[in-house]
Amino acid sequence: MKALLITACCCLLWSCGGADAANVQNGVDGTGDLASNEHKANASASEKLLAAQEKWRSKALPRYRMNVVQALVVAGDNRKQAGATPTPEGTSTKATNLMVIVEAGRVSELYTESQEAYLEYDEAHDLDATDYSVAALFDFVADKIEHNLVVGEIEYHPELGFPESFQYLGGEEQTQFIHFYIAEFYDPQAMVARLTRAKDAWLAQAIDDYFMTLKLICDGFCEGTGEVYSDVVSNECIAKGYREPPTVNVALDYYPNSIANLFDRAIAQAHVLDSRFEITMHASGYLESYYLGSPFGFSGGDTGIRVASFDYTL
Repeated sequence: MKALLITACCCLLWSCGGADAANVQNGVDGTGDLASNEHKANASASEKLLAAQEKWRSKALPRYRMNVVQALVVAGDNRKQAGATPTPEGTSTKATNLMVIVEAGRVSELYTESQEAYLEYDEAHDLDATDYSVAALFDFVADKIEHNLVVGEIEYHPELGFPESFQYLGGEEQTQFIHFYIAEFYDPQAMVARLTRAKDAWLAQAIDDYFMTLKLICDGFCEGTGEVYSDVVSNECIAKGYREPPTVNVALDYYPNSIANLFDRAIAQAHVLDSRFEITMHASGYLESYYLGSPFGFSGGDTGIRVASFDYTL
């Protein structure tokens, strides 16, 4: 079943088309004006693609994760007029969702949403079957432009340049209306830089004496762990313990000693690529929480730490 799922995904994703489908899409009738307009549109799309590709290359991201979705739009009697926009009535989608992890410019891990209720996702072991990196995505889009299969405009990420969302004609006869989009893109380097700047700004406030309580964030057993307090003087923890005896014991060393230590813990977790990493910042400038969870949003092992209370004197 897993092999069939992966094969199906590969057939839907990154499929290439030909000139016959381009004629279907654009209704080419041999007139010079129409051919000229198509050439101009393709030239413009290619120029935008090259500019976006150069922006992406300039970032030189060595590691990233993205969730790639391609939705096959099914309208009415399961047939679509090439190039037509589907109407809301009677429209449904069949989507494939892949989680792609890239390190050193190469796909190192690839996951598909699991068909089993007790699993989060399945790992696709045949990484050489199809390249799902951003570099390969640019080639994929270039092919669609060349064969007049792109429907409408291509949306590029404003900062990183990669193709973020577009629609094209695919399938064996290039008559299926497919919406491609990147549901989530995670750059650990950017997150680490953000946390480092926030930590420096917090330390610059010179709030060195404070009392805080911390709680675990997780599914299931967290309510039984209670709260841990930390009394900080001159940025050093002088006392730490449970406010009340917990029903579920977690080693005190698991909890950060200070806000600076909480930042350091979060920075270490931010490098993880196979889980979703989220943070919240307090208006006062300290890190309020970090959370490491499943990329598909329903993991029993999700965990993080939250500042439950914070009291300080200047």
